[in-house]
Amino acid sequence: MLPGLGFVPLPAAATPWAAALFGSNLRDWYAANDAASVTLASGAVSAWADKGPAGRNLAQATAASRPTVSAGAFPTGRDGIRFASASAQHLLVNDAGLLADFGGVLPCTFACAFISASSNASQAVWDLGAPGSAAGNDRYGLFTFTSASVFARRGNGVNINFPVGITTGTRMVVVMRSDGTNLYVDAKYQLGGTGTVTTWSASTLANSSLASLSRLTLGGRFKDGEAAPSLPADCTIGEYLTVNRYSTDTETASLRDRLWTDWFNV
Repeated sequence: MLPGLGFVPLPAAATPWAAALFGSNLRDWYAANDAASVTLASGAVSAWADKGPAGRNLAQATAASRPTVSAGAFPTGRDGIRFASASAQHLLVNDAGLLADFGGVLPCTFACAFISASSNASQAVWDLGAPGSAAGNDRYGLFTFTSASVFARRGNGVNINFPVGITTGTRMVVVMRSDGTNLYVDAKYQLGGTGTVTTWSASTLANSSLASLSRLTLGGRFKDGEAAPSLPADCTIGEYLTVNRYSTDTETASLRDRLWTDWFNV
């Protein structure tokens, strides 16, 4: 166990994923690097609910569309960022340097801990793409997923489906990663917030690069220059992390379990 954190131990043969990236572990790195010093160029963007509704390096939406902090939303007592679909609440980064900052998108790792507030409803919990482009690979981005049958989307309609319908209150940690050729999706979830905790890995999905990545959105999906997200989320996000590094299978399992313990502790 890592001292004071309650994280699960790394498998014996694992490379310490967070240690290699951040010098220690995720929580220690966050504590030492507050919002002002964590930039896009650092290769990491994280929305951490404990730090407030704007998260980290993500801009507030207009007043009517700003998410709110949900105090103690997670079983571990940590706050969450509540995105309500009725108000199209979202946070975003517009930056032409995103493509370069994430190594031309590929390779990369994305992770998210969240609780769904709806049952089998389409929602874009996050969207990464080029907002002004209608091209297939740019239109929705690489890592948009919904909570109905389509769980992960690459480009315009190339999908990974989830094996079960997601119900209200479902707890979820998702890790998506690309090695530059393929997209991999791994998840740990508890339907409805009760019962069995299950791990799942999707079939490999052939990947392709984005040409003009310039926007990352939490809580919704933008496309074709829209002024507001056309597919908003209905969920509470605890943490969202991206980094321009591919994670191995062993590292992914470690990251998934660390985030699960940190936010759900079940």
